Amino acid sequence: MGALLLTLALGSTACSRATSAPAVPEGTVAAVEPTAVSDDRFAETLHTFLLDPQRGHTDKSLLAGLVQNQLARAQQRFAAGHTRAGEEALTGAFLLLQVGQSAPGMFANSALPLQRGADEAARVGNAGRARALYRRLEEILPEGRQRDDVIGHLAALDEWLQPTATMSPLQAAGRRQRAAVQEALVDSSPAVFDAAQKSILTWIRAAFASDVGERAPTTPADRDEALEAFRAVRSGSVNLTGLHLRHGDPAGALAAFEDSDLLRIMPPVLRDRLERAAQGERNAWVDLFRIYDSAQRGGPQETSIDPDLATGAAWGAALGLYRSSPGETEAVMPLSMLLVDLGMSEVASTVLAKNLDAQVTSEALGWALALVLRAVVQE
Repeated sequence: MGALLLTLALGSTACSRATSAPAVPEGTVAAVEPTAVSDDRFAETLHTFLLDPQRGHTDKSLLAGLVQNQLARAQQRFAAGHTRAGEEALTGAFLLLQVGQSAPGMFANSALPLQRGADEAARVGNAGRARALYRRLEEILPEGRQRDDVIGHLAALDEWLQPTATMSPLQAAGRRQRAAVQEALVDSSPAVFDAAQKSILTWIRAAFASDVGERAPTTPADRDEALEAFRAVRSGSVNLTGLHLRHGDPAGALAAFEDSDLLRIMPPVLRDRLERAAQGERNAWVDLFRIYDSAQRGGPQETSIDPDLATGAAWGAALGLYRSSPGETEAVMPLSMLLVDLGMSEVASTVLAKNLDAQVTSEALGWALALVLRAVVQE
């Protein structure tokens, strides 16, 4: 009876051990012709991609159709005046792509949501996200005034990211890594990912090279330098790990620290969870999700990690958890919550309906129905 009630309730919300595949440079990938995915096929089709980490590499045309469907949803929200919901849906579209899965043609006919997202990111000073979205626009727009405006925005962003005369090398490295990470959360090309990883490592090394810890801060500039060093040492390892988890790759995070001889700065608890998650251990994925999900809700602004990075890492951990233990209630919950947050409510309904069976507990059923109600109200 519980399973029947759940299935009926979930149907009402429709509204309109993982390993990473090797990265493939985008320049070697042929352009794709997106396969149209209707609203009634969206949830079921996307669910097959969520279960299989390789599917996005082998069926890029269908993946492009899913991305375009989600971008259209973002545009509907923007057009209705729901800017935040539009940005969340836009983020959801890009989180469907892992490193090496993007291809030319994937964003065709999506200029409107990309333009709105880029303008909003630029308005609030999110240079990395704005640059990634403007670059996508530059690729798909025809010659003309609109494309010239986009090129002008990109030039202005590049100029803004240059270090100023009053910046120390550490502060300049901090600014570059923040922008590079934000860009990599949207742009899944291997080159952008590698640049973001290098920028985090450069930032951490600059903090260790700084002499700010050997002198008492006496000026605002000294205090800014000290804060930047503290931020790099405290959250640098969490940032680098989050960048890899956004793509569901705990082994890649460990390798990055080993290759750069920086394992000593990784908190032991984080290293332990990454090692176990790389072996497909369910509880390790649960812990990684909790670490980054809680980071979305904050901490002091000066030292907490970027909430967008936390969202991306939580998404990757939730996918890793689901793929490690499909059919288990606890493995379904994190992914379902994020799907609702990112404007894919009926996909959450499909995930729940496929994984909560007749033996579901009353507590789990109550939680699922509460999530469905939140999705209905949100939509």
